Amino acid sequence: MARKRAKRNQYEARLIQLLKRRFEQARLKVQDHLKVGRLPLEIDMLVRSSRTPTNARLPKLFRYFQQHNVLEIKTEQTPLKIGDLLKLQAYTWLYMEQRKIYDAEQVTATVIAHHVPAPVRAALPALKYRRVSRGVYKNRAAFDSYLLDLAELPETLPPEELQIFTNRARREKVFILRMDDPKKQAIVDAMNDLYKNEVKKLMAYLDDKQKKVKRYVDIIGRKRVAAALPKKDHLAALSKKDLLSALNEKDLVEALGADEALRLALVKMGRQRFLKKVEEISRKPIRKQQPFAASTRP
Repeated sequence: MARKRAKRNQYEARLIQLLKRRFEQARLKVQDHLKVGRLPLEIDMLVRSSRTPTNARLPKLFRYFQQHNVLEIKTEQTPLKIGDLLKLQAYTWLYMEQRKIYDAEQVTATVIAHHVPAPVRAALPALKYRRVSRGVYKNRAAFDSYLLDLAELPETLPPEELQIFTNRARREKVFILRMDDPKKQAIVDAMNDLYKNEVKKLMAYLDDKQKKVKRYVDIIGRKRVAAALPKKDHLAALSKKDLLSALNEKDLVEALGADEALRLALVKMGRQRFLKKVEEISRKPIRKQQPFAASTRP
């Protein structure tokens, strides 16, 4: 039990660490595990500013922030419960009383949840939370309270610090994009620590992909690729689509073979457009490439 609790705390601690770094880059003051009240109660994160923060510095998801912003974190390891929404309200009131803050317009309260379980979702109307946009729920009482459902939010909205705590597909995108970026090393380190098996499999896949890209370059010819394509920082940045974009039909078939060329066309165009195109081509007079035409019949 103690080991499971430590693992849950590890996920929460890394998420808090990454968000703290991001908010401090926006020149906001951040405290974590802030004690409130007389009992051993604590707020996961408090984000403060001497005045209402300017939107340009904040990630888009948090541009509703005011001077005092209370955050509670619920990861995949610590699922959201109905009581957590009530505690958020209580902790925020205790914080306001402790700091003698009487203007509720200066305060926001937010729960960031990996997902919203069905019982919690069913209770949201009774708790006066209404859906204001995809993945964002708001309770407008004395101060604005938000519930951010990471599983429901559009992929482009959460900052990368939150993306890695959503699902495997999003983690992979962030990792591939940032694995060589020194400024994002903290995010890569967090993925290496928390999702070791996923990272190992992804690295093996990327290594295999790089080998395949090199094979296509060898087939097409390095000089031809260099002349036809924009410069890339390294070979692994080139996709198969990049490599083949400058080739004509004959080159394509020579490089890949008829079956692979047809498969790529099907993926790119979609089944209906692909079949329509095949029908159009079949009406045209067949030239001396008849053996190839016969081999590419769908």
